Amino acid sequence: MDIRWTLLILFTLTGVSFTVSPDESGPQNCSSQLQLFNRMLADVELADACFPKPPTVWSSQQLAMMLLHMRNLNEKMHKHHLTECEMAQPKNCTALEVPENGGLACVTIAMRRFCRPLCHHGYDFAFIKGSPTYVECSEQTRFRWSTQYVGGNKVAVCHWSRLPPQTGNMYFPKSQNCLTTKQSSELTQNILEDLISEVKRQGIDGAAESACLLCG
Repeated sequence: MDIRWTLLILFTLTGVSFTVSPDESGPQNCSSQLQLFNRMLADVELADACFPKPPTVWSSQQLAMMLLHMRNLNEKMHKHHLTECEMAQPKNCTALEVPENGGLACVTIAMRRFCRPLCHHGYDFAFIKGSPTYVECSEQTRFRWSTQYVGGNKVAVCHWSRLPPQTGNMYFPKSQNCLTTKQSSELTQNILEDLISEVKRQGIDGAAESACLLCG
């Protein structure tokens, strides 16, 4: 997962974290969380642009504290991110695993849930790709995902590939990964619209609902 997710919060919080003495425990200033998040993006973008390395005045203890907070925040944010699709219909469908080194685009049409895995540039799938490029969970599939993996919610594994990078609607382009795509509503919509169009070409009609892009 892209480390910038963590940085988006962490550099805003460091002013709080490093003013707490080692003897104190528990979060400080949690009541100001909204304000911290509101100014977070501008602060982090500036830090990212101006400070390619941590300040040289930081001690090894401060750097370790930073890394610990980064790990914790990374896990919390990613866990929250994966809940974006949890209200999608049909409710009988379990959540799919989002492939590492890639993402998962999903949409519901006519009470049928469709998801397409995507790999990052330089990664490829561990199975033979065919048509259609999505999996389905619906009453027609007995509310089980039509994945090539047996007995579960895994839809794809994105492996680093020695072969020339692949292109197409199951791959992020070289200049993008899943998170940089999600930063743009236009790029995200392009991926979702491509999935919707393929589903409808199979003769499945209806309004597209609960469309989302998740990143591994």
